[in-house]
Amino acid sequence: MLAPEIYIDTSVIGGYYDDEFKAETRRLWNLKKKSIYRFKTSIITLEEIENAPERVQQLFAKTFDEDSILPSSAEAD
Repeated sequence: MLAPEIYIDTSVIGGYYDDEFKAETRRLWNLKKKSIYRFKTSIITLEEIENAPERVQQLFAKTFDEDSILPSSAEAD
Protein backbone atom coordinates (compact mmCIF):
# COMPACT_ATOMS: atom_id res chain seq x y z
CA MET A 1 0.00 0.00 0.00
CA LEU A 2 1.28 3.44 -0.91
CA ALA A 3 1.96 5.96 1.80
CA PRO A 4 -0.52 8.84 2.00
CA GLU A 5 0.33 11.99 0.07
CA ILE A 6 0.73 15.35 1.78
CA TYR A 7 0.57 18.63 -0.13
CA ILE A 8 3.53 20.83 0.82
CA ASP A 9 3.37 24.55 0.06
CA THR A 10 6.02 27.27 0.10
CA SER A 11 5.57 28.19 3.76
CA VAL A 12 6.16 24.60 4.89
CA ILE A 13 9.34 24.34 2.82
CA GLY A 14 10.58 27.64 4.28
CA GLY A 15 9.73 26.36 7.76
CA TYR A 16 12.55 23.83 7.43
CA TYR A 17 14.97 26.68 8.25
CA ASP A 18 12.71 28.88 10.41
CA ASP A 19 13.60 28.65 14.11
CA GLU A 20 9.93 28.68 15.12
CA PHE A 21 8.93 25.75 12.88
CA LYS A 22 12.22 23.94 12.28
CA ALA A 23 11.73 21.01 14.68
CA GLU A 24 8.25 20.09 13.46
CA THR A 25 9.10 20.61 9.81
CA ARG A 26 12.23 18.46 9.98
CA ARG A 27 10.23 15.78 11.77
CA LEU A 28 7.86 15.80 8.79
CA TRP A 29 10.80 15.42 6.37
CA ASN A 30 12.05 12.47 8.43
CA LEU A 31 8.65 10.82 8.10
CA LYS A 32 8.95 11.24 4.34
CA LYS A 33 12.41 9.65 4.41
CA LYS A 34 10.89 6.69 6.27
CA SER A 35 8.18 6.45 3.56
CA ILE A 36 5.42 7.21 6.07
CA TYR A 37 4.27 10.03 3.77
CA ARG A 38 4.82 11.06 0.17
CA PHE A 39 5.10 14.76 -0.62
CA LYS A 40 3.31 16.55 -3.43
CA THR A 41 3.53 20.20 -4.35
CA SER A 42 2.46 22.34 -7.28
CA ILE A 43 3.88 24.33 -10.12
CA ILE A 44 2.77 27.41 -8.18
CA THR A 45 5.06 26.47 -5.29
CA LEU A 46 7.89 25.86 -7.76
CA GLU A 47 7.41 29.37 -9.15
CA GLU A 48 7.35 30.89 -5.64
CA ILE A 49 10.50 29.00 -4.64
CA GLU A 50 12.41 30.66 -7.50
CA ASN A 51 12.42 33.84 -5.35
CA ALA A 52 13.36 32.06 -2.10
CA PRO A 53 16.81 31.94 -0.50
CA GLU A 54 19.27 29.52 -2.12
CA ARG A 55 19.10 26.95 0.67
CA VAL A 56 15.30 26.78 0.36
CA GLN A 57 15.64 26.30 -3.41
CA GLN A 58 18.15 23.49 -2.81
CA LEU A 59 15.84 21.79 -0.30
CA PHE A 60 13.02 21.97 -2.84
CA ALA A 61 15.22 20.44 -5.54
CA LYS A 62 16.29 17.58 -3.24
CA THR A 63 12.73 16.93 -2.02
CA PHE A 64 10.60 17.09 -5.16
CA ASP A 65 11.04 15.38 -8.49
CA GLU A 66 9.04 16.06 -11.63
CA ASP A 67 6.41 13.47 -10.72
CA SER A 68 5.68 15.09 -7.37
CA ILE A 69 4.92 18.55 -8.82
CA LEU A 70 1.27 18.94 -9.73
CA PRO A 71 0.38 21.03 -12.78
CA SER A 72 -1.86 24.04 -12.58
CA SER A 73 -5.54 23.70 -13.36
CA ALA A 74 -8.45 26.02 -13.95
CA GLU A 75 -9.93 24.92 -10.64
CA ALA A 76 -6.71 25.67 -8.74
CA ASP A 77 -6.33 29.05 -10.44
